[in-house]
Amino acid sequence: MNYIPHTGEHISEMLAAIGCRTVDELVPRQVPRAARLDLGKSMSEMEIVSYIESLAAKNTQTKCFAGGGSYDHYIPSAISHIVMRGEFLTSYTPYQAEASQGVLQALYEYQSYICLLTGMDVSNASLYDGASALAEAVLLAHSYTKRRGVFVDGGLNPAYLQVLRTYCEGTDIFISDAINDDVACVIQQTPAFDGSIRNPTHMAEKAHRNGSLFISCISDPTSLAIMRPPGEAGADMVTGEGQAFGIPKSFGGPCLGFMAVRNKLTKKLPGRIVGATRDGSGRRGFVLTLQAREQFIRRERATSNITTNQTLLALSATIYLALLGRTGLRSVARTSYRRAHRLQQMLHTRGFRTITPGPFYNEFLVETPRPAADILERLQRYGILGGIAVDDYRLLICCTEKNTMPDMETTGHVHTDEDGIKDRFPERECLPLPDVSELQVIRHYTELSRKNYGIDTGIYPLGSCTMKYNPRVNEDMARLPGFAGMHPRAPPSHAQGALEVMWELQEALKEITGMDAFSLQPAAGSQGELLGVMIAKRYFADMGERRTRIIIPDSAHGTNPATAATCRFQTVTVRSDERGNMDLDGFRQAIGDDVAVVMITNPNTLGFYEEHLQEITDLSRKHGTLLYCDGANMNAMLGISKPAEQGFDMMHLNLHKTFSTPHGGGGPGGGALGVRSFLEEYLPVPRVVRHDSGPTFDLDHNHEKSVGRIHSFYGNFGVMLKALAYIKSWGSDIVNVSEAALLNANYLLGLIRGSFDVPYDRRCAHEFVVSARRFGEKSALNMAKRMIDYGFHPPTVYFPLIVKEALMIEPTETESKETLDRLAGAFLAIASEMDQNPDMLDGAPHTTATGRLDEVMAARRLDLRWKPPEG
Repeated sequence: MNYIPHTGEHISEMLAAIGCRTVDELVPRQVPRAARLDLGKSMSEMEIVSYIESLAAKNTQTKCFAGGGSYDHYIPSAISHIVMRGEFLTSYTPYQAEASQGVLQALYEYQSYICLLTGMDVSNASLYDGASALAEAVLLAHSYTKRRGVFVDGGLNPAYLQVLRTYCEGTDIFISDAINDDVACVIQQTPAFDGSIRNPTHMAEKAHRNGSLFISCISDPTSLAIMRPPGEAGADMVTGEGQAFGIPKSFGGPCLGFMAVRNKLTKKLPGRIVGATRDGSGRRGFVLTLQAREQFIRRERATSNITTNQTLLALSATIYLALLGRTGLRSVARTSYRRAHRLQQMLHTRGFRTITPGPFYNEFLVETPRPAADILERLQRYGILGGIAVDDYRLLICCTEKNTMPDMETTGHVHTDEDGIKDRFPERECLPLPDVSELQVIRHYTELSRKNYGIDTGIYPLGSCTMKYNPRVNEDMARLPGFAGMHPRAPPSHAQGALEVMWELQEALKEITGMDAFSLQPAAGSQGELLGVMIAKRYFADMGERRTRIIIPDSAHGTNPATAATCRFQTVTVRSDERGNMDLDGFRQAIGDDVAVVMITNPNTLGFYEEHLQEITDLSRKHGTLLYCDGANMNAMLGISKPAEQGFDMMHLNLHKTFSTPHGGGGPGGGALGVRSFLEEYLPVPRVVRHDSGPTFDLDHNHEKSVGRIHSFYGNFGVMLKALAYIKSWGSDIVNVSEAALLNANYLLGLIRGSFDVPYDRRCAHEFVVSARRFGEKSALNMAKRMIDYGFHPPTVYFPLIVKEALMIEPTETESKETLDRLAGAFLAIASEMDQNPDMLDGAPHTTATGRLDEVMAARRLDLRWKPPEG
């Protein structure tokens, strides 16, 4: 498919306006050119559908009795119909609140639901997955208590423990075998990995007596419908995985991490938080609030390196909870509980000894009378995924409301029913969720969607965000039952299509970047970046070197210094020179044998290819320093240049930017990390391997030097699938994407540069920065709000921080010349207004449901959730 709208005539006109004969002239001579990529021929939509469907057919669909962090609950049909509305699907992180009221209100409702279920005071707007949410909670506890230890009570999901170990090693935190004076927090999962229901009160009291925080971890949050909320038991933080709330299993991702805390911890929460506020006329609205604690402002002093959340998944969970309400959610929980206990009784009569102590929720651990692998293989012949083999003779088995009695009879080979199963744990007294009809839910969220701006609505010129068109066929492919219904713990023999998707994507990314190996586990660019710095830290430790510094240019994304600080490195900032490059003299003074990594975004956030990269590479090599590429702007290098050939040792890619998976109001994304061969052994496990016989694919867990894992499963598989479909749609012609992106950015810059200050006067790459400083203080903000009145989403404002009153503009390759002309007309008209009638802009926007919302009020008078009326 061709997602670039330019005609040959338009290209000629645009090049003439820029003053070039070819797009090639827009790339500086210092950028090493790549040979034509070997990605095969471009595919039509029909060919993509046939190709992806053939991969889905290689997976085996089964009735599912597996849990372990991914649960097969029923998903109401209405969820996908609402979530797939373009205004939700194709919007971005809602920085411009007046153009994003729908997604902001939905996130406020999500935060409210999480607080109501957990009994906590404040929730953020979601995190990557349950495992990384727990790890972030540990980092918060360390920051709050200034202690370095963490105590983990038995029963934590082993994958969560592995992720926690990875984060702890990378951030100089240790797992303690006792609760002592150096323990920042105590963690307990309930229901535990074996399904047993724990009473967290005792452990919370023990933690508090020690001056530690208590974290309650929830794997299947449907249990909160009938179990006592952790907030009532003394939890300081509650984290968990929200996949059970209406989100497909999708071979383990994308997932939905949640985190809720006590009021005292609010200002240390990682990620986004939505708050309610008012406009100048007193109308209520919603904004992102408490942003002063985030990486793009505080940089190395941020509470976390996280840049985004899982908005689309949080929306799905919110709709799920609205559709089910109090009555429906309790029905799901009770049915799951009782069917699990009935199946346990059935299996007991067949010689399966229950290991899970006491009452359990919807999964339980049994000792098998013969090898667990043999039992699972036999059940597979009946089309059943019978559980998870914990070891040779132990099975973890799960039941949900979807597991019918006939399914259970096939699994247990005994006829029975649910009568006689009684609840054997204290049930929560109050579940303050409203019961409403499906029609009310659909109308509500349809109305919210109409309050959003998305790519389907019009151009979205946010700099450094790559808001390009999202092909709908890729969404259809990710929702194929053969992929969406895959449990991540299905045996590799049943997941050959999914594993092949991952393998093919890794191979394509290696070809595009020149890197030797990739990990697809990171759920966002910031997590890929964190993984890269953790690998660097382990690499130098193995070399017997203690390096303490990371060099970062002053134009870098805030995640770069935040990531360095998270991993306990000192950041050294090097200023930009008069052409927007990293200042070479400043770099020479900063580099030394104690520098672990130089982090560079290429092209940088000013929109320029780095002209001194060869000199920077040579100096870094001289000191044994690793070179890291922040791949946020890879949309300017596809088929033009390979980062590995530029000298980089590592890089992350934002799959949701460059490879056109929808941003969904701020997530999910994907942050694949690529490395050179000498760093490959440190990549996370498990890894996909290909056997030539067949060929067949498998998961390899055995890499002694691996840093561990950073995701509950394998990463955001659904995002990977969409990225692969996008790459296949272009094949080796993907270079056209970057060439059109360069053309559009330079053409638009030429149209508006006469009305703005241009801080660095040179040809740009795929984006550019101009300044509105000549119009006075807050001029960038006023211009952004006025753009909404003209029917356009504003550009990025006040970034990079080194440019006063910055407007950062990225038109992407999918916008037509006509659209760029209209956008330029709006910029010029507003610039004229700022000269002739500046009062017009002070109250903008004037055409939205709310006027300009008071973000200061939102931060000072915190209103972060709905609370039920007292009494």
